[in-house]
Amino acid sequence: MRAWKSLWRQKSENNPIFSIEFLAMTSLQQQINQLKLQVRQLVTQHVKLQKETSRLQLELDKKEKQLAAKDLQLSQLQPHADAVRLEAGLLHDEEKKELTKRIDAYIKEIDQCLALLNQ
Repeated sequence: MRAWKSLWRQKSENNPIFSIEFLAMTSLQQQINQLKLQVRQLVTQHVKLQKETSRLQLELDKKEKQLAAKDLQLSQLQPHADAVRLEAGLLHDEEKKELTKRIDAYIKEIDQCLALLNQ
């Protein structure tokens, strides 16, 4: 290190342009080192974010499967809930009409199936 400083002093005393070039190179080297550090930090952050993204994607997939299962369960329980509400007299007129239409459609389908079986 002392030899470098000594050489720099000798060159800079004899040639002022050298001292400016040396300072510019030192500044440039510092900038390069700073950029390298920032790139390393960005790469580290990128890897971390990729892992987080993968984890969140797995969690999202799991939640979507749970939601699909709950939707299926809800659709299976809906007729029972309608029957309970009908028995309790909790249906509004529109709901009663809709339920009546669905029941009529079921009866019609059952009648068609029975007719096919009797042939």
